[in-house]
Amino acid sequence: MGPLPGMAGPRPGAMPLPGMGLPGRGAPGMGAPSGAAPLPGMGGPRPGVVPPFTQPAAPEPPPEPGPDRSRDPFATRKVDPSVASIPVAPVEEATRRDSVYPAYSAARLKKLEPKQLAMYVGVAVLLLVVGGIAGRIVTGRRSQNIAVRDAMIVVYEVKKAAKALADLQPMLASAVQKAASKEYDPQHLAYMNENVRGNPLRPVIFSERNFKSYDNTIVEGVTDYFTSWGRLYRMVLEHRNKTENDALSLADKALRDKARYGAIFGRNEADNNKLVAKIMLVGGMKSGKDGMSYTMQSGAGMYGDSYKLFNPPEGKADPEFSKAPGDYVIELGADDSKGILASASRTQFQEYEARLVAMNDLVKEMTDLQNGVIGKLDAIASRGGAAFLAGGIRVDREFEDYVAMDKAAAAGGGKAAPAGKAE
Repeated sequence: MGPLPGMAGPRPGAMPLPGMGLPGRGAPGMGAPSGAAPLPGMGGPRPGVVPPFTQPAAPEPPPEPGPDRSRDPFATRKVDPSVASIPVAPVEEATRRDSVYPAYSAARLKKLEPKQLAMYVGVAVLLLVVGGIAGRIVTGRRSQNIAVRDAMIVVYEVKKAAKALADLQPMLASAVQKAASKEYDPQHLAYMNENVRGNPLRPVIFSERNFKSYDNTIVEGVTDYFTSWGRLYRMVLEHRNKTENDALSLADKALRDKARYGAIFGRNEADNNKLVAKIMLVGGMKSGKDGMSYTMQSGAGMYGDSYKLFNPPEGKADPEFSKAPGDYVIELGADDSKGILASASRTQFQEYEARLVAMNDLVKEMTDLQNGVIGKLDAIASRGGAAFLAGGIRVDREFEDYVAMDKAAAAGGGKAAPAGKAE
């Protein structure tokens, strides 16, 4: 049977409606078979456009790189969410909180029981008392060790000076004894030139040692001993110089008992060139090819110049005297010496003997003085130093170091560098 009127059959190439497939023309619900024309108004795909359902699947993105375990070995660990959610205070806030609320704040002390609070206060007071007592013990022991150490060092220095004094004393005593017999002793002068060379006590003995803890008699004794050595050295220098200047008169027995005088001449230019004389002390006489010559001194121990003795033969004038009167001396007679000039000055030998006696007396005084000083300082040194809690002052070690450096300096010709200065 043909198609009903007004209903045309399917046009060639037309796509049947869904569900209207025909046998042999395609499965129900499926599109038109291959080669079928599209429906009107339902044009096929545009050229170059691929329908979404016909596009290939997009590739999956590469996985994110994992943490670098060489830098953070804990990065791969899983964190418990409950732990990760705990808030953490910043460092600044925690520091501020700890400073505002210390362990023993005032609020916490209020909660302490009275017994506990009293116990804490008692412990603190006990620590203060114990610390104060320990500090006093250390201070006292330190002062004691300094006093003992410095006493040992001062005794060491005084004993060195005492040895020099002990060596000088017999030489002086022998010279004094010979001088009492009108005998000149040049040996003591040679010894002084060789061995007495200044004050053996150095001034730093006062600046480098602590005398505050000593008795005033000890301080005065050491000071007097030091100044006495200076005085003795000045006396030795004076004696040595004057004895050398008086060497001729001291060796001449004729000049030991009484002083001899002479007159030297010169021209006074202020008074019309008048010839004037000056009385001098005869310091020595020497015979030569040109006759006798006298050494004339202005006083004992003073440097003298040599003059020709003016002693022309009787009845003959000396024309040279009028030409150069300043080259001559005329000796005064014995009567004149006993008269006006009898008490003018002592002889050179008398002055020499007086200097020896004065030095010998001073040495005796210094010997007594040094023995007293050594005895008092030895009493302090004999106490010994404290071995513990002494503030680092080791008496024996520092004294041994001082002696070793002093001996090394003496051997090298330098000065000692003392250990343990005054504190």
